[in-house]
Amino acid sequence: MTMNDKVLLETTVQLWRLAHSLEYKNNINGELVGKICYTTSFVLREILRTIIKDLAYVREIAQKIQGDPTLVLADLCEFLSLGYGRYSTSAARREFLVVSAILKEFRGGELTKEKLVVFLEMTSEQWLREFFEVPATVGSRRRIEGEEFLTSLDDRPDEMLNWIRQGPIPPPPPFPVGAASFLQYRGRDIAKVELAMGTAKAIEQDKRLLKILGRMKVNGREYDFIGRLKATTRGNWALGDVLIALETPSDVAIYTTDKHFTVICRALVRERYHGYLVNRPM
Repeated sequence: MTMNDKVLLETTVQLWRLAHSLEYKNNINGELVGKICYTTSFVLREILRTIIKDLAYVREIAQKIQGDPTLVLADLCEFLSLGYGRYSTSAARREFLVVSAILKEFRGGELTKEKLVVFLEMTSEQWLREFFEVPATVGSRRRIEGEEFLTSLDDRPDEMLNWIRQGPIPPPPPFPVGAASFLQYRGRDIAKVELAMGTAKAIEQDKRLLKILGRMKVNGREYDFIGRLKATTRGNWALGDVLIALETPSDVAIYTTDKHFTVICRALVRERYHGYLVNRPM
């Protein structure tokens, strides 16, 4: 068995696999046939904080509208095009994926507020189910579970599995409680990542990661994740790529479209899986 027979599905690839067009889904899943697939609870947290939160946002708008429900889509598209609110470029792209899913579902059919709300809730349940489902062989599927669902950052192994049972569209979860001690124990590896990121080409640098790592140091030298990294620490989610890479077993290749993993994997001597999607941001 080669390293590329074991693949970890990072957040960006999970987003493409769940929410993008059938062509992208089929091509990505086709590459996973026969492979042992991993993912992490932190990846699930990021999915809940992005595309699932986007579904909840559209549902919130839908529940408030009066009259023609198709105006929801018009208002949402106008909002995104003007760049208002809390949305980044990547968040806007995800919102348009939600709009696209709605248009495909109700193409030529009657759209009511009630139908739209039910569709958004069903889509959330479907995406969270497919998050764990990968091809076993052509035409059959299996579930990522047990040791293939990595949960070492969590308070309990079933923490996130219980979290997604809260409702059809679960709320965004908090930052994992185990992240501080996890990173503290791996301070030497973090230092390697920080050095590599700080000296990388500008296009490869993750400025948010460098900023939060700088804030984790005492007198600009030793890391103090246990003392400084909290669930409410500003910028803590920028540590996500490092947490995912460090939690990935050394014999598993990371499947990601995030360009920052080029630097992180090089620093940590991790393998990147060069598949159908490489360096294509979500």
